Amino acid sequence: MTLSAKPLLTTNAISRVFPDGTQALDNVSFDIPQGSITSLLGPSGCGKSTLLRIISGLDNASAGDIHWQGEAPETGEIGFVFQDATLLPWANVWDNIYLPFRINGASREAAKAAIENAVSLVALGGFEQHRPHQLSGGMRMRVSIARALATNPSLLLMDEPFGALDEMTRFRLNDDLLRIKETINCTIIFVTHSVFEAVYLSDKIAVMSPRPGRVIAEEDIALTSRDAAIRSTAEFAQACGSISALLTESEAP
Repeated sequence: MTLSAKPLLTTNAISRVFPDGTQALDNVSFDIPQGSITSLLGPSGCGKSTLLRIISGLDNASAGDIHWQGEAPETGEIGFVFQDATLLPWANVWDNIYLPFRINGASREAAKAAIENAVSLVALGGFEQHRPHQLSGGMRMRVSIARALATNPSLLLMDEPFGALDEMTRFRLNDDLLRIKETINCTIIFVTHSVFEAVYLSDKIAVMSPRPGRVIAEEDIALTSRDAAIRSTAEFAQACGSISALLTESEAP
């Protein structure tokens, strides 16, 4: 995709200091292009998750603000996929996806079409009556993604959702995420520690410094394709090398 479109949102000098005095973020400013997958990449503890929570409205910045292109989104217009699938263990797949509708007072009948569509998007047809303990780790994460997608969000926030999965499952879910994004045409902000994952998925990567987190570089990623074969090409290796060098520079004293 081209990144010439207007940004969906801009973070303006966001800082976050916790009550114990720990500064998680320091003057973070960057754009999220409309319709892009933008990855936040940086070392553990650099404030990536904190920044997602501020964007979602789950936390407040100590300084700075979020500027939305147009009106700020309302409840349901932002989906959030956490690092852990956070499923209700006693509920089946269908009821776990139904949860945000139930919280908002929507009937099961009113939510049915949206839930069926979300189940189809993540390829979980036939598993609607299974409970989390009957599913693999990758399938549990698919349920979590389906729950976030069911309300048809314009922005999807993903906080290192594939980090605990084996490599093959992670690769499959990377491909599924690209397919889903093309299908629903939403904007995604994706947190990861993996350079390879960030390059494979992203239209844009924001590289963050160690705590307090700052955006020290923004790189557009323009691969000729997004499929398994690209991972073994010189083009992909060069892009990964460039991002790895930026990460190394960010951690230099």
